[in-house]
Amino acid sequence: MPTTAPTATPEPTAAPTATPMPTPEPEPTAARELPIAADLAPLGNNLQFVAYLDSATQTWKIYDSTGDFKPEDIPLPPGTAVPPASDIGALTELQPGEVYTFVLNEDQTVELDGNSYTIRAGGVYVVWK
Repeated sequence: MPTTAPTATPEPTAAPTATPMPTPEPEPTAARELPIAADLAPLGNNLQFVAYLDSATQTWKIYDSTGDFKPEDIPLPPGTAVPPASDIGALTELQPGEVYTFVLNEDQTVELDGNSYTIRAGGVYVVWK
């Protein structure tokens, strides 16, 4: 009877581990899709941007539907330092009783959120009702 060599039993191997899929970065919300966009739609292309200074934190928030805003565009009092772009957040909604700086290309009388406003060209303070 022929002799056969014993066959080696392969060592069990661990199941391959799945490489986790990277979590996709969320797409930034386009300015025209923010709640504030509907509030400001009657201003149309006349609107350059809206700025808000949070008095508690002394930080700026900007709504810029055109993407052309630069920090030096904020109408600041003389001698006030221009905030770095990295310190400016996105303004996504308007709150009643808060003061915002509206920057328009031309004077405009407009109804916003059921209230009539006459807004002059340039930087003008508006108390949102």
